[in-house]
Amino acid sequence: MPLQENTNPLNLFIMKKIIILCVVAMFTTFGYAKPKSIEIVSGSGKIFLDHTKTTTFIFDYDSCYVGEISKGVLKEGALLFEEYIASEDKESGETWAPMHEFAYEKFVKNWNVMNRKRALLVSDSDNPDYKTIFHVSCMDLGSTAAAYFGFGDGGCVTLMGEIEVFDWKTNEKLATYKVNQILGAGNVIPTLRMWNAYMELLGDFTRLNMKSK
Repeated sequence: MPLQENTNPLNLFIMKKIIILCVVAMFTTFGYAKPKSIEIVSGSGKIFLDHTKTTTFIFDYDSCYVGEISKGVLKEGALLFEEYIASEDKESGETWAPMHEFAYEKFVKNWNVMNRKRALLVSDSDNPDYKTIFHVSCMDLGSTAAAYFGFGDGGCVTLMGEIEVFDWKTNEKLATYKVNQILGAGNVIPTLRMWNAYMELLGDFTRLNMKSK
């Protein structure tokens, strides 16, 4: 005896609801396509592939806004970097200066390991060939609570902005990069969150330049 099609109105209603929910979930998941973390706007990353060249790398936070970033957009209520520094809890032990100093020191060391056969990172006093500046426009320092409970990207440091490369002697602009969104790995320790973001920046920047061959 052939099976009869289930035409129960209640079952049909439930099935329709399930289909609608699946479609909504699909668009929620795929509706936001993350852009490439870094893109070359002008010039070429080839300048960093010459092992005889050297560069400095400066993180410029002068015009940076600090707040919550969601899907590449800075939410309302962000503070200018200077305002954020002034509002820091100096007794917390996790203030900006030591966090950045620790992360930047690791950034330099890892740059010269990762790029030992390419342009090395040096200080101003070493008379470098290039000057590289990352103008950070937006920064989300993440949340310790979000990192602890694993709430999405909330426990990560996010950086956005623009990287410019200049000839050290002539100050001619050689290349410009758009930093769409650098997202470091989450960590309950703020200093390590910052370090993770700097390492993510270094890895993505190096890989992009290597593709410029």
